[in-house]
Amino acid sequence: MVQELKLNGNTLLTFALIHGFTQDGNSEFTGSLNYICKWLNCSKPTAMKSLIDLSIKGLIKKDSTTINHITFNRYMINKQKIETILNGGKETLSEGGKETCMGGGKETLPNKDILNKDRSNKDIKEKLFENFWTMYDKKVGRETCMKKFLKLDLPDIEKILQVVPNYVVTTPDKEFRKNPETWLNNKCWNDEIILRLPQMPTNKIKFKNIFRFLGQKR
Repeated sequence: MVQELKLNGNTLLTFALIHGFTQDGNSEFTGSLNYICKWLNCSKPTAMKSLIDLSIKGLIKKDSTTINHITFNRYMINKQKIETILNGGKETLSEGGKETCMGGGKETLPNKDILNKDRSNKDIKEKLFENFWTMYDKKVGRETCMKKFLKLDLPDIEKILQVVPNYVVTTPDKEFRKNPETWLNNKCWNDEIILRLPQMPTNKIKFKNIFRFLGQKR
């Protein structure tokens, strides 16, 4: 299964975790992001990236519930998608009993299924936008940003969600962080981001005072 699903590293471990809780097709994984971080021994951005990768591939489903302004996420594996991949790209449609090739065959999907696929992609993109909006953390022009975000291709969205955490680290002061709409319009996810480690102070006066203090102690 690992080879067919093309999973590795933390993404594979995250899938295995969710699969273990939900393989019966009815149960849901309700563990927190902190739980996943501890299980993978990784940071929150890394755990979020694994969940995002699995969502983009369509291998997991996500449902969210908000209670008292706190959002609780529930995950489960997408058995239909997994079975389709393991079956060589073939999927049995519920209407008409016809088998349609999903892996690049000559047959085409009925219009209804195309619409359902588009709607599914939109649902995924909307959820991924929420991740982007939370990570970017500059709440300006949400509606315009969402419209722009939903028009992007999934590979671009995947790269955006990989780059945003590093960009945020390099711009801790939101005043100097680009507005999210500007960042998306300029395709800034393709820009090079240089992460700089904090430098030790090199003020000569401070060192001089330290040496004077040490001399007095003697």
